Amino acid sequence: GGLDSSTVVAIAKKLYPNKKIRTFCIGLDKNSPDMVIARKLAKDLGTIHTEYTFTIKEGVEIIPAVVTAIETIDKTTIRASTPMYILIKKMKQDYPEIKVLLSGEGADELMCGYLGFHSSKTVKAAYEWSTFLMQNIHKFDVLRAHQCGMAHGVEVRVPFLDKYFMKYVRSVHPMSFVPMLGQEKYLLRQAMAHLLPDYIIN
Repeated sequence: GGLDSSTVVAIAKKLYPNKKIRTFCIGLDKNSPDMVIARKLAKDLGTIHTEYTFTIKEGVEIIPAVVTAIETIDKTTIRASTPMYILIKKMKQDYPEIKVLLSGEGADELMCGYLGFHSSKTVKAAYEWSTFLMQNIHKFDVLRAHQCGMAHGVEVRVPFLDKYFMKYVRSVHPMSFVPMLGQEKYLLRQAMAHLLPDYIIN
């Protein structure tokens, strides 16, 4: 339901228009905004969509298994890993044949997508923070995706971190990626406007 994961799905759909593409989403409440948007996009793109929910109790109880899987005590990574771990665990129970997932990890670090980038005093400062995040992404978001997947025998691939795409993005002037007109990842939004509906782009 987010811009990054939706971009991955939309491009996959464009490349393979006749393939049955599966999408997955998880949340605490089936009527939460992210779940509702993911459901709507899945319908609009014609994917086979599966939703899961989990309780706070379930999330708390699984934290020891999550920490063991991701091998870190970084609390932000644990917080973000918990729903991903539960999602892949439930998905693998229902669809044991699935071996690979595509995910939108990396876009925020690469293209200045976090809300904190709005506070950057200069374009240079934003670019330097983006560079720092990219240099350490293997300790956080990529660690989370990889370890949560591997704990259940699933490879999580991250197209935004493809080396050729990263090289292209880094060749573009940083001004194109800092938040503008009140939006993060403005260039990505414009690039995807022909493939994604307005409720995702904006």
